[in-house]
Amino acid sequence: MGIRVTNNTSSAVEYFQQLEARFASLGAYMTHGSAKFVRDAVAAGQPPSRDGEQMRNALVVAKVLGSSLSDPLRLPKAFAVMLDVGRVPKAKLRELGPLDVIYVRPRKQREVRISPELSVLMQFSPWTSDLLPFFPSRRQAVLVYRKVSREEADAVRAARVLDAPQWRAKLAAAGVDTTKPRPAVVKVEVTPDLAFYAARQEFGGGKQGARKLWRKAIRRLVGSGVSSMMQRPSVIKLLRDPRDKGWRTLAKLSTGHTITSAQVQEFDKFQKRL
Repeated sequence: MGIRVTNNTSSAVEYFQQLEARFASLGAYMTHGSAKFVRDAVAAGQPPSRDGEQMRNALVVAKVLGSSLSDPLRLPKAFAVMLDVGRVPKAKLRELGPLDVIYVRPRKQREVRISPELSVLMQFSPWTSDLLPFFPSRRQAVLVYRKVSREEADAVRAARVLDAPQWRAKLAAAGVDTTKPRPAVVKVEVTPDLAFYAARQEFGGGKQGARKLWRKAIRRLVGSGVSSMMQRPSVIKLLRDPRDKGWRTLAKLSTGHTITSAQVQEFDKFQKRL
């Protein structure tokens, strides 16, 4: 039996040859779109506060490195919604009060040596602002703060009072005077702990109730988001039109952020709780 090749049969043959690539393009497009849907929903649910604004700025969609399909397209098949602290404004002068606790973390720079006194502050973190023996320089460390309940702040304060003989002795040995009184309210350059803020906002804790922004976003995605994306003209053409060329650019996704599989594991606990 002979088959006469016409424009119609040629398009059909080409369409079936492209099926694997077309579905790979669709898969990457839908995965990216799902991550963006969740990111936008969580960002929209942030309160009109400074912490909420910082969360909105930090939420990004990132491509998971190493999650590519086989050649020839090598499209990413996994995306993550993550907090990019680099998008948060640099540490700003903030008034810290009795309900703020401070974590002292070293700067991730090779040329910065961790001094003995800085090591003590890191070892005994967190601190309340009135008990932190001194504020290290910006070149030495990053001060990360958390807004907590009075009970939680009192627990941190009690713990630092209890182990005061240890950290005072170690700081004295490093040449730091710990006898100077500290005010209850201070102004210092600090960075918010957005991971803590996100977890507390989602699951509650202290005096804050659970807002469930991530879980609501995921339910909306499953309930209407995916079907809405599938109804877009570009997706319908990809599935039905043999002459469509748009599928080649459908998965050219604009995201300048990347994350490794190992980094994804760092917020696996948060994801499992969702």
